[in-house]
Amino acid sequence: MNRLLRSVANLLLMIIVVLNLFACKNKPIVKKEFDFNELKKIANLVTLKCHFNNVAKMTKPKNNLFIDNSRKALIEYQGYASIGIDADMIQYDELSKTMIIPSARVISVNDDIDSYEYYYNDEGIFKNKFDDAAIKAAIKESLAEIENNLSENKVLLRQGQLLAQTQLKNLIDSIYTIDGKEPNINYVPE
Repeated sequence: MNRLLRSVANLLLMIIVVLNLFACKNKPIVKKEFDFNELKKIANLVTLKCHFNNVAKMTKPKNNLFIDNSRKALIEYQGYASIGIDADMIQYDELSKTMIIPSARVISVNDDIDSYEYYYNDEGIFKNKFDDAAIKAAIKESLAEIENNLSENKVLLRQGQLLAQTQLKNLIDSIYTIDGKEPNINYVPE
């Protein structure tokens, strides 16, 4: 009986294998010629995402003539910046098959609201509290300072440009490789 079950199981397994061979035919993947206009449909190509910790500083002068109720506060927070290229700025020369990669730029700088930690002196009878508008202004100023520092960091921007070049080459090669032949495109940084 045990032998009969094994024989039936082997027969069923062989039938399944044979049916799969006939049912699953290899369909060739059709790849098309390189079309630069299709590539330009990408709005931005983000290549780096940098995480950071920062401190926003706040000061509020005294608002009482007789009592010194000036205040200082620090807001520690986390955020991230995205650095990449604008794909609309990529230039392509059809004759020489040369693609000019634009310089990378800071695409966005964002803060994580859930990461805010406030540090300030909350003592005294005559408190001079910070309002929400002052806190938002301090964070906005701090983010603008980070964006400015990142925009001036030539090494980081160059790294973003080179990563964009590598990603574009990999993307183009994976989409437009025909019969094992990769498109012969020269990539040149701006």
